[in-house]
Amino acid sequence: MLAKYRSAVQNDHGWEVELTCPSCGHTALPRYDGWTPDTSINFGSTPTMFALIACSKCAHDLRDVAGKQLVAMFSDMAVSKLNKRLIAYFVVGVVLVVALPIIVQFAFKPKFHVASFGAILFVPLIFVFNYRVVSMRKRCTCGAPKYIFMGLLGRSYCYRCSNCARLLRLRD
Repeated sequence: MLAKYRSAVQNDHGWEVELTCPSCGHTALPRYDGWTPDTSINFGSTPTMFALIACSKCAHDLRDVAGKQLVAMFSDMAVSKLNKRLIAYFVVGVVLVVALPIIVQFAFKPKFHVASFGAILFVPLIFVFNYRVVSMRKRCTCGAPKYIFMGLLGRSYCYRCSNCARLLRLRD
């Protein structure tokens, strides 16, 4: 069950948008050389790129160019209403599952630790929330979604469907 969850929340990284190389001026799909984890996450309208992409002609690094393209593609796009609603439900769930038992613990002083029980219930809530957000990537107007993770714009995850080029911006 844990392996199924991990495969569901795992991103497919890539870059399938043409870029113009500032070094040689060649415009084409860049060469994708995998991705690298990055612990520095930029906020605001500054992108965080994980894909290792280079010019297919001269092998010049195109991460900066891709970052500018990511801003141009996703800066006007809002996070979906369903995603915002899930975040609101998660916050309410955290309050109910964690804060309410702590209040009960201090107000009524029961013999068992209600606060510990609330903290234990919090862990499955995280998994359910993550799975619900990820399931939004499983739906697309083309009927065959294959979302590729392109990078982060602020705290939003930016995806593009490989089949129909639909853009998706999520926050978790």
